[in-house]
Amino acid sequence: FDKGGFRKLTEGVAWPATQCRYVSGGAATDFASLMTGTWPYYHGIIGEQRYDFVADKLVPIVYDGRYHGINSTQNVSPKQLAASTLADAVKLNQPKAKVYAVAFNAANAVVFGGHTANAAVWLDDETGRLATTDFYEHGLPPWADKVNQSATIDNYLRYEWRPLYELGTYQYPAAADNETAFTQPDERQPLTEQIYRF
Repeated sequence: FDKGGFRKLTEGVAWPATQCRYVSGGAATDFASLMTGTWPYYHGIIGEQRYDFVADKLVPIVYDGRYHGINSTQNVSPKQLAASTLADAVKLNQPKAKVYAVAFNAANAVVFGGHTANAAVWLDDETGRLATTDFYEHGLPPWADKVNQSATIDNYLRYEWRPLYELGTYQYPAAADNETAFTQPDERQPLTEQIYRF
């Protein structure tokens, strides 16, 4: 970064129209492919869920009963991720770097953060707070704890979210049959669905 923001693209390498030819296995799979630079076959995140033989049920792809959530009931870790991520590469090359991954859900945060991030932080559906897992040794970062204590998230959820312009003027408007798009969040829906709707 410099005073003007991002450095000019001409100072490095950029691919303005890149394609990865594989069938999407869901957001976690797509993000893992993006962050690792390899196929699901190699990075191990092959879908949103996997079958846990010990528990005899389907569990989230990043489920790991050995680690516990902080501000969350979710037990997750990046142990299912079999390849290094961009975050891992940054941390391994610059050990003093501070690397945080932030996402709307646990699976995406863990996939972004990989194995060596300082923390992977997500917005927990049940608590409405920023959360992490004790897999990351430093726990919840102080900045995330400040956000939780300030009730910033609660304040944003109280707003009625509306589009700035008429729906028809957007290149990708909300579906005509989706009457709940851009309305006040409904308490019956998971928090992440409320957030995604604005």
